[in-house]
Amino acid sequence: MEMDIREQEDIVVIAPVGDIAEENSIIFKEKLRELLKSGKGKIVLNIGKVEYITSAGLGIIAFLVEM
Repeated sequence: MEMDIREQEDIVVIAPVGDIAEENSIIFKEKLRELLKSGKGKIVLNIGKVEYITSAGLGIIAFLVEM
């Protein structure tokens, strides 16, 4: 999975490409955690180019919403 990460003022746009599955979910979650810890004000998750999301991927998105 690739991730396009862009910053626009106080907004970070994360656009993963491909699948969000068990084999890459840890990397995805750690990248999100880094962005949250860096104090970025708002995070937008653009999943327009994601082809498949497993339950692990959905769990990460739920993690992001709870933060």
